[in-house]
Amino acid sequence: MRFFTLQKKSNHNISFHIRTFLAVFICRISTSMLRIFGHGGTVLPGRLALFINKDLLLDLSKDVRVTLITGTNGKSTVCRMTEQIFSAAGIKVFSNRSGANLPACIAAEFARHSNLRGQCLFDRAVIECDEAAMLKVCRQLFPECIVITNISSDQADRFGAPENTARLIKESISDVPDAVLCLNNECPLTSSLSRSLTNSIIRFGVKNGRSPYLLIGNTEQKLSESKIKFPEIYNLYNAAAASAASLAANINVNTSGSALARFECVFGRGEEFVLGLSKSRMILVKNPAGFNYCLEQLLLCSSPMKIVFIINDAPADGTDIAWLKAVNFEVLSLKQLPFTDIYISGTCSDAVAARLLEAGFEQSKLKIIKNHRRLLKAVSSDYIPTLFLPNYTAMFRIRKKIARRTGLKKFYE
Repeated sequence: MRFFTLQKKSNHNISFHIRTFLAVFICRISTSMLRIFGHGGTVLPGRLALFINKDLLLDLSKDVRVTLITGTNGKSTVCRMTEQIFSAAGIKVFSNRSGANLPACIAAEFARHSNLRGQCLFDRAVIECDEAAMLKVCRQLFPECIVITNISSDQADRFGAPENTARLIKESISDVPDAVLCLNNECPLTSSLSRSLTNSIIRFGVKNGRSPYLLIGNTEQKLSESKIKFPEIYNLYNAAAASAASLAANINVNTSGSALARFECVFGRGEEFVLGLSKSRMILVKNPAGFNYCLEQLLLCSSPMKIVFIINDAPADGTDIAWLKAVNFEVLSLKQLPFTDIYISGTCSDAVAARLLEAGFEQSKLKIIKNHRRLLKAVSSDYIPTLFLPNYTAMFRIRKKIARRTGLKKFYE
């Protein structure tokens, strides 16, 4: 049954010109060169391309149906889940797998998936987008579906209060009244975005911490949690969001469920690897909401485990680390017994250590190791499993070193 029929956005009637050719050419060449030297090539190529043709996104996306993913937490995972569902449905689709989600990065992704004549080689794109970049991106991509995962406190130096983030997103949506909105039904700020908007709505959520569902008007459709490989509640929300996006594209929930049963974690978001003798896992934590979800899962741990907190305060992370006060370390400190060692690293290691002591952790368990080589040597020296909890830039830096030892895929693959 089709709940929505999405209309293909109109052709912008922008003729091909030499600037588009040069922009795509320079972007692809610079990306190749950067990756030869071990860099991701997610930002600079796009900046060069947009310098040559500021309307490149508009040019390259004119024949592509776009699903846009935004929100505070879960963007990269929902983006990858949705891409996998689309692929399972036989759709020729690409996404910005690296998680680089600013306009220049998105432009670079379109250029890499287009030919030199400025024609995108794919039918659909699933694009993760930074909340603050939504306005500019919507005006160039004209998405047919917009997924808002949630809205909570994140990078106070960039966004301020969560209400400001909601305002930015709502202003962006007002430019695309024909887009289907997929909204987290259990996040008040996200759910409230539907007020005064005329867009079609699909709501998603998780009941009783284990039962994901979709809500279309007054009709509720349950999703099978048994088909979701990773049972953490935040991944149930992510799976529900991806299923909602797929339903907006007229893909039935059975296809979504089958695709999600084969889903592998996105880099740094629940990724598993063996580091020396230790079976390890890495989960990105970049704001109080995401951090607290992870701590709730740790409360279920009863066997020995090592924890590694790596927190930076680079501009991409947010330079204000006052958000650590809102992380509920206290609830974890009440159950310290399974945690044999707690390692702390990153540019904010001293502040994190102070916060853990304030929360009631035993000082004897806390070990600050700022050098990543020494840190990896320490955690890989025994068979006790390790959980890495880094924030954004910390995740990229430590993962790069881990990848050299373990053969993990490049983050943009």
